[in-house]
Amino acid sequence: MKKPELHDAKYWIERPLNSEKDWIDDASNWVESYILSANHPHRQLILEEVCKLHAEGPLNKLLEIGCNTGANLIRIHEILPMI
Repeated sequence: MKKPELHDAKYWIERPLNSEKDWIDDASNWVESYILSANHPHRQLILEEVCKLHAEGPLNKLLEIGCNTGANLIRIHEILPMI
């Protein structure tokens, strides 16, 4: 069986929570590492779903709870600046 790639939704659904490294690096400064994760493949999945919602009816507001430094919101705003 082929191992799912990071950009596959199946990877994120079935991934072990303690075995593989998901972020860019293992920097001791987790804040810097998290900010650098703005282009991590899982964010593309989120962006695609928001774009689908926007296509169904224009969105002008989006609330992300627990967004930390806002990496998802930054990516979404790059593609959909009206949100």
